[in-house]
Amino acid sequence: MKKLILFFLFSGLMFGSFNFALAQESVDVYFFSSKTCPHCAKERVFLEELKQKYPGVMVKEYEVVYESENRKLLKEFYNRYKVPESEQGLVPVTFTPLNYFIGFNEQTGQDIESC
Repeated sequence: MKKLILFFLFSGLMFGSFNFALAQESVDVYFFSSKTCPHCAKERVFLEELKQKYPGVMVKEYEVVYESENRKLLKEFYNRYKVPESEQGLVPVTFTPLNYFIGFNEQTGQDIESC
């Protein structure tokens, strides 16, 4: 199942740029977070609003502090997106079909929506 999800995720990379505003089909956003992270809490609210604005957006959240299986999945994403080691291990980290984002603030939210 994971391989199928990753196939569709990376297939989108091959077909040019992506914009949530143009999304007619389902788009998966992978959100790796911590239950105790204040930036994660803010991004969680942002992603809920994004889902309301663009019904095709499907947010898949993974808690990585307490869930070792989710940390393994996160490492797979780091490898696929070629995230530099110096940027790994921070939360929140979010993967869209074309980009990844580490941390969250207003600008990050704008960047996520415009990708």
